[in-house]
Amino acid sequence: IIKPKMGSLIFKDLKIPLGDINPETQIGNDIFMLKTIQIIADWNKSKKYYNLKTSGSTGKPKVIKFSKEELEASAKLTIGTFNLTKEDPLLLCLNPDFVAGFMMIIRAMVLESDLIVTEPKRNPIEDIPRDMKPGFAAFISMQLNSISKGPTEGKSILNQMKAIIVGGAPVSKSDEELFRKIACPVYQTYGMTETLTHVAIKRINGKNPDKFYRPLKGVTLIQDKRGCLVIETAVLPGKRIITNDLVELFPDGQFD
Repeated sequence: IIKPKMGSLIFKDLKIPLGDINPETQIGNDIFMLKTIQIIADWNKSKKYYNLKTSGSTGKPKVIKFSKEELEASAKLTIGTFNLTKEDPLLLCLNPDFVAGFMMIIRAMVLESDLIVTEPKRNPIEDIPRDMKPGFAAFISMQLNSISKGPTEGKSILNQMKAIIVGGAPVSKSDEELFRKIACPVYQTYGMTETLTHVAIKRINGKNPDKFYRPLKGVTLIQDKRGCLVIETAVLPGKRIITNDLVELFPDGQFD
């Protein structure tokens, strides 16, 4: 049996097979790149547990330990939700110290796709090699706003993607209007470190944008006595995440 060829890490003019990356791999001295290399190397040597910092959305900031199996389940949920394939290069343009950037690396490892890495800055698209066309990306609103208002070349890269997710903070009304001009599907996400990134999505562009967030497959939502969202997900069996987010929860699981 021939094992499928794994994708490559692509950074500027460098291209290195993801499966060949180890702790000795040297790609510049940028902190974000050193962290990216460390995560990939750990995955390659089958590290069993990983620590992630929380943002404090469910309480005081802390470090949570996740198993490799939980990370893989989360990656597969995203891959299935957006119908991603090995032929869809993933774009990493967020800090891998936190869950959104970290999980993009894990998705590439699970999917065995190319991982295009850029500095996590206001307009990360301008650093992408011209012959590379990412198929899936996660941005914060500031980044997507900057790209949308930037050169035509950057907007063309957005338009040809399979899907874009936006998280980190609620998308403003003005940004929603701006993002509706993007041709590919754009989704606002709901999630946190404790849930291993998004557990619900809301499409904000297209002919029929979503009015409310809808939970992903395997996600169960209820409210506590305060009216705050309580989350259970098949990605994290046996765990219940109690948030401080007051929501209006509908019978079909959608919420606002």
